[in-house]
Amino acid sequence: MEITQLKYFMAVAKTGKIVIAADSLFVTPPAISTSIAQLEKELGVQLFTRRANRLQLNKQGEIFLGYAEAILNSINHARTEIQESMENGPQHIAVAVTSSNLWIDLISSFSLEYPQLTLTSSTMPNSDLIAGTFSNRYSFILASDGDLTPKLVEECNSLLLFHDCPAIMVNKAHPLANRETVSLSELTEQRLIWPRTNQNFAERYYQLFRDSHISIPMICTYSYLICQSLVSQNAAVALTTMQAQNACMEDFRFIPLEANGTKWAQRIYWRKDAPLTDAELAFHDFICEYYLQK
Repeated sequence: MEITQLKYFMAVAKTGKIVIAADSLFVTPPAISTSIAQLEKELGVQLFTRRANRLQLNKQGEIFLGYAEAILNSINHARTEIQESMENGPQHIAVAVTSSNLWIDLISSFSLEYPQLTLTSSTMPNSDLIAGTFSNRYSFILASDGDLTPKLVEECNSLLLFHDCPAIMVNKAHPLANRETVSLSELTEQRLIWPRTNQNFAERYYQLFRDSHISIPMICTYSYLICQSLVSQNAAVALTTMQAQNACMEDFRFIPLEANGTKWAQRIYWRKDAPLTDAELAFHDFICEYYLQK
């Protein structure tokens, strides 16, 4: 099994179409088809249900997607540590995030502005969140209020970047798509999903339902790719935040929830006991300008 196979598999899982996946990866459709066929042969199962001209993940495909994401994330961690161990380590910035879909636009913009610097972003492991540790592999943490333990917050400098608010992501053909806002009570009859993220994200939403005296509905958790796939098929409504739309290239509608002006603060954290390198200072200044001067 090769890394390329995992990337091809994830691209098809997201788009549902081999041609679109091939275009996004700058390869030919036969290359994608052959890779998926070899992967299914090696695993001994089919990963997709083939319907008309669309591929949809089956149960085995959804299971494998979780492992594929974990493998690629582990590779990113390994790449980060290797780069930091090299002589040009000061030219590298490693960022830990608690909700990866909120920061894609920032990271891509920084990489365009500073092509001479290397920047990697990886989801902060739950074990680090629970333990309240700031691993030496990270330069910064990007997180919401409440994601980090009080002890870790006390050990860090921090800066408020922006306030986010709860929202839903729907297909543009969904009956709610033309609404300016949506109430929580209107969601109780919908099939609700949310992206696999840290527990604090779920708890914030649970609290919204409790504050509104609405029974918490059943909400299924999937990877962000599967959430996009289900929404694109108009099969579910995804609970997310308004900021997440900046990283979404699909033709979805993001609609804020009527939640009594609820706002969730997003901050950047860095260690008090470790001076920033020139590269890290460049990222710090860039992120301040990116959000605070908008």
